[in-house]
Amino acid sequence: MDLFCEKRIRHTLDELVHLHSLALPGQLPPGFLNVRSTYRWRSIQCDLNRIRKDVAARRPHQDMMFDLRVVLVASDGRVQPHTLSRGGELEDSPPH
Repeated sequence: MDLFCEKRIRHTLDELVHLHSLALPGQLPPGFLNVRSTYRWRSIQCDLNRIRKDVAARRPHQDMMFDLRVVLVASDGRVQPHTLSRGGELEDSPPH
């Protein structure tokens, strides 16, 4: 089971506490976003902590998860999208 599904189940159990009488997991409703960030090829400074804080500030009442798509723009204007995988490694993405 992936982490997002697990969070949804925990949140649902919180809402049904009157039926099961177990201790609350205290799970906020989960949310999921696709985040896109664009950088010039030679000035890549992707600050994941800043992105996490921005996402949390925009959705304060949810336990947010996100996929990050990094778009690199070369000096000649060519664009190469990349995706940060679950393992944290940068992967080439198919051109769109």
